[in-house]
Amino acid sequence: MNRRLIDALVLLLLVSPLLLLWVTAQSLPDPLASHFNAAGQVEGHASRGEFLWVMSMVLALPLLLGTALPALIQRLPTSLIDLPNKDHWVSPEREPATRAFLCTWFKLFALALAAFLTSVYALTLQAQALQPPALNSSVMHTALLSFGVVTAGLTVWLLLHFGRRR
Repeated sequence: MNRRLIDALVLLLLVSPLLLLWVTAQSLPDPLASHFNAAGQVEGHASRGEFLWVMSMVLALPLLLGTALPALIQRLPTSLIDLPNKDHWVSPEREPATRAFLCTWFKLFALALAAFLTSVYALTLQAQALQPPALNSSVMHTALLSFGVVTAGLTVWLLLHFGRRR
């Protein structure tokens, strides 16, 4: 598959949570339930404006991780790259592949984070429709567990990739 097409799809997926926030912003009550305990019961409220400001920053984080970090990795001097067996991985014949792997890894992590944070936002939206507002804690726990498993898998992949010489 074309690299530019993949990058465009990743960008679209990373921007999607912010688009969802923008499309649904006016449907939120003011004030709204914004903090829930592990059982899904409301523990805090926020004004719509405060909530939207915080959520826009939170939902922008994966976009930043998935675009800015890969761009930075491509431009970083090798002296600032810290990897096990560094001399092996940043040698002239391996450096492009090493940088490409790191860029791919950060994009995948950013996609996983975007999926998790979008599910949190969607659950918060859903909670507002209930009286009293309540978060579906079983779905939230499943989303959190799924994100943890994906993050652990990505971490193992990263460690295995750079932990041994090829």
